[in-house]
Parts: sequence; C-alpha cells; structure tokens
Amino acid sequence: MPTPLLAARGLALNYRRGAPPVFTGVDLTVRPREIVALVGESGCGKSSLLGLLAGLARPSAGAIQFRGTPVQSTPGEVAVVFQDPCLLPWLSVEGNAGFGLGFRRLGLPRAERRARVAAALTDVGLADHARRYPHQLSGGMAQRLALARALGRQPALILLDEPFSALDAITREAMQALLTELVHRHASAALLVTHDIDEALRVSDRVLLMGGRPAGIVGEWDLVDALGPAPRERHLPRILGLRAEILDALTRHRSPAFPGAGLGAGASARDAATSFSFDPIALPETP
Repeated sequence: MPTPLLAARGLALNYRRGAPPVFTGVDLTVRPREIVALVGESGCGKSSLLGLLAGLARPSAGAIQFRGTPVQSTPGEVAVVFQDPCLLPWLSVEGNAGFGLGFRRLGLPRAERRARVAAALTDVGLADHARRYPHQLSGGMAQRLALARALGRQPALILLDEPFSALDAITREAMQALLTELVHRHASAALLVTHDIDEALRVSDRVLLMGGRPAGIVGEWDLVDALGPAPRERHLPRILGLRAEILDALTRHRSPAFPGAGLGAGASARDAATSFSFDPIALPETP
C-alpha cells in the first residue's frame, strides 16, 4: 500500500475551552493519486476538518502530516478550493488564474508563471476567455477558473470544500467529470468534502462518513474494486445499492441535534434521503 500523502491521527476540535468538541478521534489518510470523499450531514464539522488539514487552523488535539512532515501552515504542494470561487473582480481571467504564483513563497519566474496559467486555463477550457473579467463569467466558468487557479500551483493534493453545490445538475456533472479527469491526468490526489452522496459515489475512490456527536469517522467504503474507476454513471445498480448502504449508516449516526434524529434505529435510508442534496474554489493565499 502506498505511503499516505496526507495523514491525520487523533484530530479533535473545540471552538472554545470547556465546550463540547465538534469532532474527536478523527483518523484519515489520502494516498497519492487517490480521490477521497468526506461525506456527512450539514454542521457535523466537515469544513472545519478540511481547514485543519489545510493548515489554516490548529487542532485541539492530534497531529497532521503531509509527506511525513507536520503541517503548520498550508504546504506549498497543497491547493485549497472553497465553496465560493473567491475571484478578484479587478483581475482578468488570466490574472485570477495566476494569482499567488508570483508570491515569494513559490518564487516562480515570470515565464514559468505564464506557462502554468496558460496550461491551467487550457485544462479547464477557458483559454479563449483569458481577457474576460469575473462579472462576464457564468457560474460554471467561475468554478472552472477557481479550479484553474488551484491547478496552476501544480499541487500534489487538492482539498475541496463542496465546490459544485451551487451549480445546475448538468454543469455539476460536467465539473465532476472534469475534476476526476484532471486529478488523474496530473497524478494528483484530492480530498472532497460534500454532503451529496451521489457526488461522492460518482467521483471518489474511497468514501469516508463523518457522523455522531461529537463527530468522528464512522464508516469507510472502498469504491474502486466494487464499482470500477471514476467518474461513474450514477444509476448503475451497484451504485444504488451502495448509496442506500451509506444513507442507512448516516441515519444511524445522525447527531442528536439534527432534525429527524428521532427517527430511531429502525429508520431506513428512504427516511433520510430527502435531507441530502448536493455545494467552488482556491482561496488566494496571503503573501
């Protein structure tokens, strides 16, 4: 088994001293060239966990390593993609795609920055729109631009926080396919936070389920052997079976404060299904 690219052990988070932990005892790994989906009900701490893994905040307990080195801040080989595209309105598409590449931390010469931007815009299909500005872009184009900004860093790992939830169904599926294609093409890895089980089953190699209170990792599914490589058609019979299995597990581990938690141990996946839907992308680092 490959050495993990990212490894977390015993992570816990308290927002303030004396308060109950948001989550505790979280162990997870992401291996090279692997897409892992982290699924859970809204408010269980998925996005907070992603922030810890990205080095944007410190855990209350536990340790995080990237390539065997403790994470103190966002590693140079990690790109973070948030729910909002975080585009700078005064910069062109080209300028947004390259934002951050000139910071001293990366130290890239201008020719290298331009080459990376051109390649990233080509990857996401925006090369012909390089001179446009954010207000001239559709929602899907804005998400692609944010993804291009992440790709320009040539990351070994991309952390994504519900990047496609605001898109219509057709654009969302296209972005899911694009994400898997680019991760595989560039031999990167990705950790995708989502509350959309269908999205997780479509794009990931493994699914981790976060639930309970305090939350923790309460389930794991390896999809490659069971379903083949991503992206996958969502209506395959085997996918439908796994979807019901994950929903049943999610129902069992619902937070007591979550609406419908009183469904009880006998509740089925059908009772939980209506609670789930589907949520773009690299927040600029500071110099």
